[in-house]
Amino acid sequence: MLCYITIVCPVVVLASIPVDLAVDTLSIPHDYARADRKEEMTDIQARMEPNHGYIKFDFGGSKSFRSSAQSIRYGVRYKNGTKKDLILYVEGASLVDASMAAYIPAFKGYLPDSMWMYYGERYDDVKIRFIFPDKFSASSANSSKVNDWLHSNNNTFVFYDGRQGVEDKESKVSISPAIKYLDVRFSVEPRWSPSSHTY
Repeated sequence: MLCYITIVCPVVVLASIPVDLAVDTLSIPHDYARADRKEEMTDIQARMEPNHGYIKFDFGGSKSFRSSAQSIRYGVRYKNGTKKDLILYVEGASLVDASMAAYIPAFKGYLPDSMWMYYGERYDDVKIRFIFPDKFSASSANSSKVNDWLHSNNNTFVFYDGRQGVEDKESKVSISPAIKYLDVRFSVEPRWSPSSHTY
């Protein structure tokens, strides 16, 4: 109160405005350099762009799959060795007999790191990680523990998307990656979180 009564604070605040503006302006390039780059495409655009191939998802064995869905939106995170990632959102990937192909467009200087999607009525979604040869050492790649969750390119593997209990092995998604990098591997994990999931 003493500060405002003596009219010191308003003067100080007014005097500091040019300094604040200068600091904010100078920090814009730094903030931009650290911010993730975001892109959006339709499924048709993603298919027409030069791409890394695709990952096919068959939801026919999933009890969580929303059968009324006509299309699915998915996202892909790319990395380029710096702190700035590229995040792509693809809208309207069509479903045919409860199956879809998620095309992974190519961006110069970037490699896909992960992709994710929502496809169910509840908290049902899946996240695929791309693991390129330089991302894991020979020792870790040969360990049985790591091989339990590393899946090969051009091979179909199953992700069990049931919640807990007897449903665990009854609800599943078949995943068939066809990526142009022959040595790439994949891991799959659920992304759902009952406390934070939103549609």
